[in-house]
Amino acid sequence: FRRVLFRSDLKRIEERTLQMAIGVTSPAPFGASSDSITGLLALLKENVPDLQKYSLHQLYKCVDSGWAEIATSISQIWELADEDSFDGKEIAAALASKVFFHLEDYEDALKLALSAGNYFDLNQKNEYVETLIAKAIDEYIALRNGKAEDSPFGTIIEDEGPVTASGLDIDESGGALGRTMTSIDAVDIDPRLEAIVERMFERCFTDEAYFQAIGIAIEARRIDKIRESVTRCKSEDQKAALLKYILNTAIDIISSRSFRLEVIQTIIDLFELMKTPNYIAMSQALLLLDNPKKVSSILEKLVRGSESEALVAYQIAFNIIETEIGRAHV
Repeated sequence: FRRVLFRSDLKRIEERTLQMAIGVTSPAPFGASSDSITGLLALLKENVPDLQKYSLHQLYKCVDSGWAEIATSISQIWELADEDSFDGKEIAAALASKVFFHLEDYEDALKLALSAGNYFDLNQKNEYVETLIAKAIDEYIALRNGKAEDSPFGTIIEDEGPVTASGLDIDESGGALGRTMTSIDAVDIDPRLEAIVERMFERCFTDEAYFQAIGIAIEARRIDKIRESVTRCKSEDQKAALLKYILNTAIDIISSRSFRLEVIQTIIDLFELMKTPNYIAMSQALLLLDNPKKVSSILEKLVRGSESEALVAYQIAFNIIETEIGRAHV
């Protein structure tokens, strides 16, 4: 997924950045005057790797305030970022990424951030990092849903035919999350992009932002992450709330039938792992999977239990009568 820059590309980038930077008066950054930035940019033209690397490190320190002037040399910085033999290619990529971020060219900013190594630190919570994380997730979701034919971050392999379950099916509705997706093996995603998404999931788990993780997992059609979001939650009450949220999302938003059914089956599996599952929601999920026999077993168990459990059984029975799916099984 490396972008190869030709002279025409470099000229185009330089012209664009000059046009966008023109008229911008950048205040002198702390510790770096406009003259010093000009001098550092001049060092980039020296064919001495150590001087170029020194220049890039110094420019990186003041890029947030001196980006407009640095943008005039963006083509040369990108060339260095793309040079395998250059020891400072990661800092060059990081510098160029921040320049494109300030130019509001988030696609190029993300492409370069993927090559920036540890300079792109997801643990930093600032506008730059959060914007590129959001861009990365959007690109990842688009690829996972087969909607990014011209994406620079992956390739959708054609002619794989319709698939089911984890590969997902053809859905005629065309609604939200309803478009056909090729099988997982038929989507070749830049592993660096995947790594960012995986790190983002891990950050959600660390911050106990389980609803956010589930939202991303559903949009990206990651059953494994839906399951992990629930199992890593320590509170039984919150697990029940998460499963109810997933069920409502499956019913109201997911229009791909096979993916919806796979999500619902996952919900049931997770309910069964709980000490005290939400039998009302679980019964609703079972009816959606056309499994009235299991619902009957739950009702029988509840009516033979405590008074409160019997009341839950009655509530389930009332719900069955009131719903179209339930009436079909009466």
